[in-house]
Amino acid sequence: MRRLSSSSTVLVLVLGALTALLPPALAQEYAKPIEQPLGPETRPYDQEHLALDLRVDIERGTVEGTATHRLRVLRDGIRDLPFHGKDLEVSSATTGDPAAPPGLASVPCAVARKDDLVLVSLPRPAKLGETLEVKIRYRAAPKRGLWFFRPTKENPETPLQVWSQGQGEDNRHWIPCYDLPDDRLTTEIRATVPAGLAFVSNGEPAAPPAKAADGWETHHWRQALPHATYLVSLIAGRFDEVAEKSGAVPLQYYLPPGLGKLAPVVFGRTPKMVAFFEDYTGRKYPWPRYAQTTVWDFLWGGMENTGATTLNMRAIYDEAATPDYSADGLISHELAHMWFGDLLTCRTWAHMWLNEGFATYFTDLWFEHEKGREEFLAIRRASQRGLASESLDRLADLPAAKPGEPRDMSGGKAYSRGAAVLHQLRHLLGDDVFREGIRRWVKDHPHEVVVSEQLREAMEAVSGRDLSWFFEQWVYGSGFPDFVVRADWEEGTKTLVLRARQSQPVRGGVGLFRTPVEVEAVAAGTTWRHRLEIHRDYHEWRIPLPGKPDRVRWDRGAWVLSRVDFRKPLAWWAAQLRDDDDATGRIEAAEALADFGAEAVAPLSSAATGDKMWAVRKAAVEALPKAGGAAARPALTLAASDAESRVRTAAVKALGELPGAASESDALLLARLREDGKEYVRAAAAEALGKSKAPGALEALKQALSIESHRDEIRTAAVKALAALGEKGAVGDIRPFVEYAWGKGGQHALRREALAALVSLAKADPQTVPTLARLARDPYFRMRGWALDHLKGYAPKPGSGASAPKEVVEAVRWIAENDPIPGNRDSAKAALRDLLGTPPEPAAPSAGPTPAERAERAAAMRREAAKLRLDSEAGTKRATELEAEARKIEPASEK
Repeated sequence: MRRLSSSSTVLVLVLGALTALLPPALAQEYAKPIEQPLGPETRPYDQEHLALDLRVDIERGTVEGTATHRLRVLRDGIRDLPFHGKDLEVSSATTGDPAAPPGLASVPCAVARKDDLVLVSLPRPAKLGETLEVKIRYRAAPKRGLWFFRPTKENPETPLQVWSQGQGEDNRHWIPCYDLPDDRLTTEIRATVPAGLAFVSNGEPAAPPAKAADGWETHHWRQALPHATYLVSLIAGRFDEVAEKSGAVPLQYYLPPGLGKLAPVVFGRTPKMVAFFEDYTGRKYPWPRYAQTTVWDFLWGGMENTGATTLNMRAIYDEAATPDYSADGLISHELAHMWFGDLLTCRTWAHMWLNEGFATYFTDLWFEHEKGREEFLAIRRASQRGLASESLDRLADLPAAKPGEPRDMSGGKAYSRGAAVLHQLRHLLGDDVFREGIRRWVKDHPHEVVVSEQLREAMEAVSGRDLSWFFEQWVYGSGFPDFVVRADWEEGTKTLVLRARQSQPVRGGVGLFRTPVEVEAVAAGTTWRHRLEIHRDYHEWRIPLPGKPDRVRWDRGAWVLSRVDFRKPLAWWAAQLRDDDDATGRIEAAEALADFGAEAVAPLSSAATGDKMWAVRKAAVEALPKAGGAAARPALTLAASDAESRVRTAAVKALGELPGAASESDALLLARLREDGKEYVRAAAAEALGKSKAPGALEALKQALSIESHRDEIRTAAVKALAALGEKGAVGDIRPFVEYAWGKGGQHALRREALAALVSLAKADPQTVPTLARLARDPYFRMRGWALDHLKGYAPKPGSGASAPKEVVEAVRWIAENDPIPGNRDSAKAALRDLLGTPPEPAAPSAGPTPAERAERAAAMRREAAKLRLDSEAGTKRATELEAEARKIEPASEK
C-alpha cells in the first residue's frame, strides 16, 4: 500500500466533491490520486496535437479562449488527465471522440486545481491507446511566459507588443498543457489581436488574417511537424519585415519600425549559416520557414522557438559597430538550435547540454568556417579557460546524479561544458569521424527526444571505438584534470624529460582523467610533435632532441579542458610568443609573460605591435601594463594606432591603467575619444580618462554624454569615468540617464551605470532613495534587480537596533511580493531581514575553519605538493647525475 502524502490527501478531498453524483464504482476511480510530480515517468498520455483559439488583450495583459488537445492514452483505465498550468482560471472542460460528427463528441468534464496542475476528470475510464480530444476553456493574466507591452502615461513611447518565452517551463503560465520537453506534438494557433499588428508564430500561416468589425484581427498559424510545448511561440507587434531565401527556405527578419534597413548588417550571414549547418549535419533545414524577430526587453539574448527565433534588441547594430560588436554568435547559436533542440530535443532538462552544448559548439564551428581555424581555436581556448577557473573541490562535492544523467551540466555548464565535451570528442576521434558521428546522430533521431547515451551510441557506431570511458568522465562525471607539468633537459644524453602529474581531488564525480594531449618541442630547427596519451596520475616521457629546446608546448591547440601549471623560463615563453605557428600558443605566452616583469616588456611589445593575428596583439597589449608599468607606454602608444579597432580598444584601456602621468598619453586618449573612427575605441578612451584623471578629462567626458553610439557605449563609458573621477558636480548630468528609454529595448547598460554612478556620487542626496524606490518598480526586470542591489546598501549596521529608511523597506518588500522574476523576489526576501535590522542569531562557538575553507586549503596544499614532488624528483635526479659525473673525473696528477 502506498501512503498518501498530505498534498495527495488534499487532492482526494477536492475530487470528492466532484464524485457525489457518480455511481459508486466510478466514484472509487476518481478517488485515485494523481501521481506527483507530473513528468516523463508519470505522464499518462501522449500529446499529439494542440489547437489554441485565443483572444490576446495586450492593453489588459490577458489571454482567454480554448486549448484543444488531441491525446493518445498511455495507461489503461486512466480517469484523471493532469496538465501543467499556472496563472490560469479554467472555466470548463469537455471531451469526446475526435472521429465523432461535430456536435456529438462534446461531454462535460469535472475540473479541479492541485498546486500548479489543471486536473480534467473524464466521465469514463479511458483505454490504453485510445485517442481523446479534450477542450479546456480558460483565462489568464500571466506573470511569466507571455509578456505584454503597451503605452502608459509614464512611458508613452512603449510599443503595443506581446511576445512569449517558454523555456524552461513558462508556457504553462498561458497554456494548459504538458510542459516538459519529453513530449512532442503538432500545434496551431488562432490568435485574435488588435488589427494592424504583425503576427509571428511557429510553422506557416494556415489562412490570411481575418479582420473583424471591432478593430481586431484573427491570425491562424499551423506547425505541422511535431515539437515540444516550450517551443510554442506567439509574437504580435509593429515591425519592419525583410524577406529573402536560403535555397528553398523562406527567411523573414522582423525589426522595430524604421530599422529594417539594418537587416543586411544584422542578419545578412543567415543564408550562409543555413547552408553551412545543412552541409555539416547532412540534414536540410528541417522546418518550413525561419523567422527572426527582435522584440522589446526580451529576457535573454535569444530563444530558438521552432522556425521562429525571438531575439533581444541587443542583436541590432550597424556597420560602424563592427568588428568590435557582432550578433553573429547569437544568430548562429539560435539557428543551430533548429537542428539541436528543436529537431532533436533533450528528453529532460538534465540532458540540456544536447541542446545548448551543441548550439554553442556549432556557433564555434560556424566561426571556424567563416573566419578560419586560428580564430576558432582562440574562441575555444577562452571558453575553456573560463571553465577551468572553477574550484575542483567544489565540483568534486557535487551531489550524485541519477544513473545515466550528467552531473556537471546544469545552468551555464550546459552551454560551456557541453561545447567543451564536443570539442574534446572531435580531438579524440578526428575531424572526419566526428562529423560523420554528428550526421549519424541527426539521421537516427529526427523529431525525437534524446538522452546522452544515444549520442555515445552514434559516435561509437561510426568510430568503432568504445567511448564509455569518455562519457563517464566528461558527461557523467565532473571537473577536469589539473596538470602540473615540468620539463628538464639532460645535456649528456640530449634528452628532454617531460613529466606530468594530475593534482585534482579524486573523489565524488572527479576522477583521474584519460585524454590525448598534443606536445611539441622545438630544438636546433627541428620540431618534435606527438600525441601523448594520459591515463594515470603520473607520466614521464624521455624525448631525444638534437639540442637544448628553444621552447616546449603542452596541449598544443588548447584542446583539453584542463588547468595547467607549467613553469617555463622566460626564454621559452618569449620564443613561443615570437615563433609558434599556433595562435593559441602565442596568446598563452603573452598571458604568461605578464608575470615576468620588466624582462617581458620587449617580447610583449614586439607582439603587441607586430603579430599577424589581432587576438595575439590584443593579448600582448593586455599583458603589458602588468609586466612593465610605465615602461609599457611606448608600445601601447603604438598599439593605440593599430589598424584593428579591437586592438586599439585594448590599448587605450591599458594606457588608462598605467601608473604616473604622461602628457603624451593624456593627449592620445583625448584624441581617441574625440576623433577615432570606431565607437568602441572612443568609449574605451572615455573610460581610460576617468582612470588617468588627465587634465581636460572632465570637460571632454561631459561633452561625450551627448554623443550617440551603438548601445550607448560612449555615454556609458563617460558615466563610469565621471564616477571614477569622483565628480559630484556631474550628478545633474548623469541623473537623466537612469530613466527608461523604450527605444533601447533591452539595451540598458547606460541606465545601469548611471544608477551606479548616482549612488556612488550622491548616496546621501535626498533624491537618491526616491529614485531607487521608483526604479524598484521599473518596467525592465533587470533594472528592478539593479535598484534592489543598491537599496541593500542602506541596511543598518548589524546589532545597531536601527532599520533602513521606510521608503527603502517598502520598495524592497514590493519586489519580494510582486516581482514576476523569481530571482528578484528571492533576493528581495533575503534583503528584508538586514534592512529591518533584525538582530543576528547568536554565533555558534567557533570550531575553526568551515568545511568549505578546509576543502579549499586542502586543494591548495594538494596542488603545491604535486608541484614540489615533481620539482623534488627533478632535483634528486639531477644531484644523482652530478655525483656520477664527479666520479668519472680523475684528480690532476701532482708534479
